[in-house]
Amino acid sequence: QASEIVNPSVQFCAGVIAGDKDTCQGDSGGPLMAFVNNRWILAGLSSS
Repeated sequence: QASEIVNPSVQFCAGVIAGDKDTCQGDSGGPLMAFVNNRWILAGLSSS
């Protein structure tokens, strides 16, 4: 279930506009990783 309220200063939505490519139930708490300065950092968490 998607929320219609997103605070872009601290949140973003990810997926494919055409649908069928996004997180699933049970993925909450999974990492969003970013490669910064030649190393992986935890940039966020999945929430559904």
